[in-house]
Amino acid sequence: MTWPLLILAVVIPVTGAVVIALLPSGDDTRRNLLAVLTTVITAALVGLCVQRVFAGNEYSSPVLYITPLLPLALRLDRLGALFALTASCLWVFATVYSTGYMAHEHDRRRYFTFFLLSLAATMGIAGAGNMLTLYLFYEMLTLATYPLVIHEGSEEAQRAGRRYICFSLVGAGLVLGGLIISSAVFGDFEFAGSKRVLDMAQTGLLSCAFLALFYGFGVKAAIMPLHPWLPSAMVAPTPVSALLHAVAVVKSGIFGIYRTTFSFYGAGLVSGLHVNAFMLLSAGVTVLMGSVFALRQDNLKRRLAYSTISQLGYIVLGAAMLNRTGVTGGLLHLVNHALLKITLFFAAGAIITVTGKKNISEMSGLARRMPMTMTAFGLASLGMVGALPTNGFLSKWYLIQGGLLNDAFWVPLLLVTSAVLNAAYFFPIVIRAFFSKGDFERSEGPEAPPSMLYPILILCGLSMLLGLWPRPTLAVVDVVASALFGGVR
Repeated sequence: MTWPLLILAVVIPVTGAVVIALLPSGDDTRRNLLAVLTTVITAALVGLCVQRVFAGNEYSSPVLYITPLLPLALRLDRLGALFALTASCLWVFATVYSTGYMAHEHDRRRYFTFFLLSLAATMGIAGAGNMLTLYLFYEMLTLATYPLVIHEGSEEAQRAGRRYICFSLVGAGLVLGGLIISSAVFGDFEFAGSKRVLDMAQTGLLSCAFLALFYGFGVKAAIMPLHPWLPSAMVAPTPVSALLHAVAVVKSGIFGIYRTTFSFYGAGLVSGLHVNAFMLLSAGVTVLMGSVFALRQDNLKRRLAYSTISQLGYIVLGAAMLNRTGVTGGLLHLVNHALLKITLFFAAGAIITVTGKKNISEMSGLARRMPMTMTAFGLASLGMVGALPTNGFLSKWYLIQGGLLNDAFWVPLLLVTSAVLNAAYFFPIVIRAFFSKGDFERSEGPEAPPSMLYPILILCGLSMLLGLWPRPTLAVVDVVASALFGGVR
């Protein structure tokens, strides 16, 4: 009876959110403590589940039938375990960071309520036992994150929220349509990808259904041209931006693409349908154009937003290769990008909190005022470029090898070009902060509240550690990739 632990990983954040909603609005101490405690307990439960999953066990709940044809179930396999562990651990850091960042913001009770509800939805996505359950939690995540996107309450925030909802509804419609067609052909919503057999009579129908699912999930994964909601959402508080870009929303879209490709359809069926050509094209355009757009942004958070779009293209590219090496690279980048990008956004939030500066052109000499924050930003930038010995190098190396296995010699060219563009929009920020003269003076006090500075430094240190000692992460990801291709689960 191991499945109750999996259900608790969803129920506990919901319970914490309800309790926070009932606390007096001015009770900051108890609210902050409860929020952090809830995320720590959730991460601990997930860690316990993950340990057993990688030991060869799977967590499966009893199936709940809405109707005989609509089953709901939770099940944690190795792909879900990787996503759940990454998200739940980083959520702890984001919550601690939020207690400092939101200290002087309005509507803190509402913020933390939906912050924890978003965690519950993300854990539901990771532990979904079939595509129907995944779809329901996926839409719950949209509803839970919408109040976070519009938290500022300004007209700009309202416009960003409307854009987010409109794009999300389009994506939801595509996913639903793809699910209806696919389940009618397959006869179920189950993750039975390795057992699917191509029926030539159904090729056209299944191709359309798969592409509907791919581009439907691609909305949250910010696949171009479905990306405009993501830069607009930068009006949200920085911890929300970090979760949108590194942990929850965009990674749930990526997770949906991997689930569709390998768990629902199966690599063999996708290869037979020849739809991965569309995946490769979309991923390549996203990698390249995301970097080009990032070059044009002066606002720091918007530059990071377009960087996210480009980096998500790497992960999709890994799935589209349909070989184990490419998938290993994609999954490695899912983890590495999460660590690096949350570090960058946390650093951006600290800069805004301490200096009030939002534009890169205003940050000349900033490293004199915030040396530790900008050092972490610089190291994370190196990781995003993929320079040795950061953790970003290994994932891109596997992606290049995966492309060469498919005789796709354009993949190394694409990734090298993207790395040059990454350097072109990240390094000037660091150079300006460290080597340009500005109005910032060295401070004798802390450069940011401890609850904000410590998560930045710890996450940066963890990213560097995984670059210098990548074997544990690589071993885990290799097992997950093997399972996706029908190996040991």
